[in-house]
Amino acid sequence: MHETHKHTLTKKEHNLLLQLFNSPHKQSRKIFDKQDNTFTEKSFREREKITGVSKSQLQRLFDKLKKHDLLRLADTATHERLWMLNPSFMCRNKGEFEKRFMQAMYEQQSHHKALEWAELCRFEHKLIDFSDMSPVEAIDYDTGEVTTSYSSLRDLMPGEAMRWAKERQAYMSTDRTKRYKAAH
Repeated sequence: MHETHKHTLTKKEHNLLLQLFNSPHKQSRKIFDKQDNTFTEKSFREREKITGVSKSQLQRLFDKLKKHDLLRLADTATHERLWMLNPSFMCRNKGEFEKRFMQAMYEQQSHHKALEWAELCRFEHKLIDFSDMSPVEAIDYDTGEVTTSYSSLRDLMPGEAMRWAKERQAYMSTDRTKRYKAAH
């Protein structure tokens, strides 16, 4: 759990969240999708039937998570709008780049926008601030050239750029841009 959210939930609420997060149910009884860090599209009544936890307890947990900005609606890869748990609070993803992708998806509330962010980062060789991806055009008065730049946090280090490329090319890669490229 991220340090800034340490005291957000009571122990009982945190245990309930862990129960939902680690639910062993599959397919139609699935409650939480760890790949997208989202809760499946179920009503509180359906969740109550699956977990045995009261609808009101589940509703209070979701309300508290939303109040503390730990839960947002986000568009997923399958174009569903689902409740996404803040990955900086709780996430069980594979690599550092997947975690960055998940955070971009959460902040932008869109899988598609997070894909654009990841592609832009790799193209520019910079870690771009995903909260502000609007391009800024500048004119070089010496050459007359119009350049475009983005609000970047820092340059990607050569080793980091290579690791990101390796992770995308790995056979078992979970990088969403790999799946996205294959589909288009």
